[in-house]
Amino acid sequence: MSTKAANRLFLVSLLVEAAVIIFLQVTGLRLGTMSALVLNQLIMLLPALGFLAGTKTKSGFIAHGRIKPVTPLLCVVFTGLCMPLIMVVNMISMLFVENEANQIVGAMTGVPGWLIILVVGILGPMNEEFLYRGIFYHSYRKTGRILAAMFMSAFLFGLMHLNFNQMSYAIVVGIMGVLLIEATGSIASSMIFHGCINTYNVAVMLIQQKQLAVTGGDSQELLDESLAQLGVTYHQFLLIAILIFGVIALATTVLAVLLLYGMAAIEQRKNEFVGIFKRKQRESEGEKKGSLWTLPLIVAVVFSFLYMVAELVLQ
Repeated sequence: MSTKAANRLFLVSLLVEAAVIIFLQVTGLRLGTMSALVLNQLIMLLPALGFLAGTKTKSGFIAHGRIKPVTPLLCVVFTGLCMPLIMVVNMISMLFVENEANQIVGAMTGVPGWLIILVVGILGPMNEEFLYRGIFYHSYRKTGRILAAMFMSAFLFGLMHLNFNQMSYAIVVGIMGVLLIEATGSIASSMIFHGCINTYNVAVMLIQQKQLAVTGGDSQELLDESLAQLGVTYHQFLLIAILIFGVIALATTVLAVLLLYGMAAIEQRKNEFVGIFKRKQRESEGEKKGSLWTLPLIVAVVFSFLYMVAELVLQ
């Protein structure tokens, strides 16, 4: 798929999502939590499959080489090393906007844990990786601008969430996912990485649900009580946490990068991995280096930011 086609796909996906939201609001139709999550994944997947068929692009252009048996385990370790950085970015965003995860915890009440893990922890990440680290990243990568492709695909992945909170750390996840693909030569590694993050978050959410069921309160009330006992405001608490976890994140992120290099060595891709940081990168066959921005993408980005700002103002 070409860069222009990928940009049109992103715009179409946003328009389809907007159309579905408007339809649900006009008709008053209410979906269950899991139905809404599945529908959201289909809204992303079906247009992508349609574009692949329409452009006669086979999914084989996505890196999917066989990885060494130890690599999945190293991907899990890599996830653990990246979590402090993701948490810090999330907390920084929470200085300005609400944590969207809190709303999800309440919406998931009563849903079986295994079903949440299946949809949110496994199937969702596989679908999103196929789209953003698969179709979008590899389409942009054809231009030979690997770093630009990495940042653009991560930016669109963040934008897809349509809120500033999740967008902030989704961009970090997107960048790390691309680095994993380049280190291992397979999108399977980024799927494992993303799946581990979501499964961890689901596990934390399920534990919170059990605690709230025992106490009979809600998460905000418990947080307010804890802060009152500590004698600090919410923002002061966040700043302290950012400082503490920031130091931890600095160390673990360095270890994560070193682990990436080790994984590249194991997969015999050291030259390819190091090469993405070199200034002069080879252009792929049949497509010259050029801007990744086209009019459909600009429209999509403007639309997304207007939506997020409007949602923030109307809260």
